[in-house]
Amino acid sequence: MRHRMQGEQRLFYYPDIDRWQAWQHDVRDVVAAHDVSLLDGSFFADGELARDMSLIPHPLVTDTVERLDGLRDKALFIHLNHTNPLLDEGSVQRLWLRERGFDVGVAGMCWAL
Repeated sequence: MRHRMQGEQRLFYYPDIDRWQAWQHDVRDVVAAHDVSLLDGSFFADGELARDMSLIPHPLVTDTVERLDGLRDKALFIHLNHTNPLLDEGSVQRLWLRERGFDVGVAGMCWAL
C-alpha cells in the first residue's frame, strides 16, 4: 500500500514517546500543523497487558485519539506492540479507529514531501 501526497507537504514522525502530557509541546497543535503524522501506537487501551499499564511509558492509542479529536485523516499509528489488537485488520478496534478518522501505518507507505 502506498500513500501519496503532492507538493510541499509536512510529515511529523514520533514513533516512541513516554507520555504526551510530559512532552513540552501540545501534540494536537503539532499534528494540526502537519499534513500527516506517524505516532506511537504501542498499546491500544488499558488492560492490554496483564500488568499495570500506567507503569509502561507509552500513550495509549485511545488517549491519543481523544486528544486529537476532530483532526481526521491527519495521523497514522505505528510502532504497535505485538499485543495491540490494531494489528488485526478486521478487529473492532481497527474499525473504531477508522470511524474516528485515523488508521494504522503499514510497511511500504511513502510520501512525496
